[in-house]
Amino acid sequence: MHDKILPIVLLGICCTAESAQIYQCSAGDGAVSYQDTPCGVSAQAAMQVTQSSSQSGLRPAEKAWLKQLRKRPKARKKVPKRSTESSQQQGKTCWKKRQQLDEVRARLRRGYKPAQGEKLRRRRKAYEDYLFRYCD
Repeated sequence: MHDKILPIVLLGICCTAESAQIYQCSAGDGAVSYQDTPCGVSAQAAMQVTQSSSQSGLRPAEKAWLKQLRKRPKARKKVPKRSTESSQQQGKTCWKKRQQLDEVRARLRRGYKPAQGEKLRRRRKAYEDYLFRYCD
């Protein structure tokens, strides 16, 4: 008994929502037929409708989401270098920050105690942000 039920269950799981729709149609003489296209619509017309709808692009909800996403300001913007520091001093500061970032990354790779993990990740993020904003 279970041998017959398993293939039917698997077939039901594998079917997509579109192929799962079945229409019951009655002919003029009272004969009942079952088909996957709506009654009165030929298979060729139904195929054209599904092809054109799949090629139409994004759904309205997806378009609205994409529009909101594009309006959102960028998370990181490059800030111009400070004019008060000389370029040589800025270069030294950037070199030092890169060294500190390398040390933090090495420490994260080596391993750390659970209490230190979050602190190390915050320091790494701070160094990366500084380098992104003020250094080339």
